[in-house]
Amino acid sequence: MRRRDGWAVAMRSRTLLEARETLLRLRPAPHARPSEWHTYHQQTVEVYAQVAEVDTDHRHEALYWVSHVRQKLADVEQRLPRQRR
Repeated sequence: MRRRDGWAVAMRSRTLLEARETLLRLRPAPHARPSEWHTYHQQTVEVYAQVAEVDTDHRHEALYWVSHVRQKLADVEQRLPRQRR
């Protein structure tokens, strides 16, 4: 799956499970640059927020993941060069 197509698929997720499965495939390598992780976390927050609106049975869990990933995003932002902040 190409990354751009993968994000489109993730944004169309109708359930939290669909989103999680797609996001796992889009996850950068552990040694990826902080900028790659930053982009991944930004887009992941959007996916989980969208899923919270459509998968009402898992709304609270999806909102937990929004909060959790926002914290990861903040952590990555600390490692980015000054001009990226």
